[in-house]
Amino acid sequence: MLRERGEADLNALLTTCREAADLYRDEGGALRDTESARLFRELAARRSGWADRLELALRALGTLPDGADSDHETARRLFDRFRAELSASDEPILLARARLEAHIDDLIARAMGDPLEGPFPQLLTELRADVDRARQQLAGRIRAGDDKTG
Repeated sequence: MLRERGEADLNALLTTCREAADLYRDEGGALRDTESARLFRELAARRSGWADRLELALRALGTLPDGADSDHETARRLFDRFRAELSASDEPILLARARLEAHIDDLIARAMGDPLEGPFPQLLTELRADVDRARQQLAGRIRAGDDKTG
């Protein structure tokens, strides 16, 4: 069975992946660059898939995942979407999502430091590789925007 700290870290990671999927989905429509919008749709699907995999693994161990504060999250996503639509460029959104991916990486590192059983060590290793790829993709879109303005 998972120890309390490990369970809490995995739940935080699961919740953050779900929130990231929602943010990518919501903000993708506000991006001006079609390649960045395509990337956000892809990242929304990837983060949602990872959240599903983490949830299944937690449930298989008899742990019920925590739920997010839906009212708070809805209000935050609406604010972020409004801010994105008012922005003159996509860069602030891309930078914010790069910071989110770094946060996910930090949560993975914290969870990897816990004594985990079952599929979690492998899942976290695979998720970390996906996060690294996402960070590179976001950095590429940020550089592409710099090339257009510079």
